[in-house]
Amino acid sequence: MALYHKLARAYIGINEFQEALANFQQLLKISKEIGSRAAEATAYRDISMAYSCIGLARYVRAISHLERSLQILKDIGDKREEASSYLELANAYQGIGEVDKVLHLLLQVTRNVTVQGDLGNIGVCYNNIGTAYQINKADSMRH
Repeated sequence: MALYHKLARAYIGINEFQEALANFQQLLKISKEIGSRAAEATAYRDISMAYSCIGLARYVRAISHLERSLQILKDIGDKREEASSYLELANAYQGIGEVDKVLHLLLQVTRNVTVQGDLGNIGVCYNNIGTAYQINKADSMRH
């Protein structure tokens, strides 16, 4: 499984997003076959990232995969990975311009990671909240 993940990441590094997507999908298939729910959740999140890289039309598919990832992570109780998936979900919504949804998700995940003491993700949350407000302000200034 690690080989597919590393190969997919390498393809992303050289902007070969379709190849990355194919490898992430193979990783998802194997994860399901061996019954690894954690690997399955990660694969869904990675697939969403590949779709996001491909372009705007794919953000909806990315969101769908992230929602699947989140459901699995909630089922298995992996709070740290759940936070990472929420952050990716906020990024996907930002990609389609839904800033209010982005802010809602980021504020929710910020509360969760603060309670957990997840300092790394707290910083990421505040950074992303600031970015969302900047984007929202820039959009408001254009109208």
